[in-house]
Amino acid sequence: MKIIFDKKLFKRHAPKKIQKVLSHYVDLIDGKEVVFNLPNNDTYGTLEYEYEGQNCELYPIHRNWCREEV
Repeated sequence: MKIIFDKKLFKRHAPKKIQKVLSHYVDLIDGKEVVFNLPNNDTYGTLEYEYEGQNCELYPIHRNWCREEV
């Protein structure tokens, strides 16, 4: 099972300030896999993506901004 960033859930659950900060990236990261690999922290994950030829990492990604995909 994969955990996927979902822009609709992000817009529903993220605080307005965070939505504003990430507004230029939401379409770019929509549908990307989020990794929750810290053993005691299932709330926040990391998302890796490419932007203008650069590898980028975004943290924290809240679990309620994501959906599960089989």
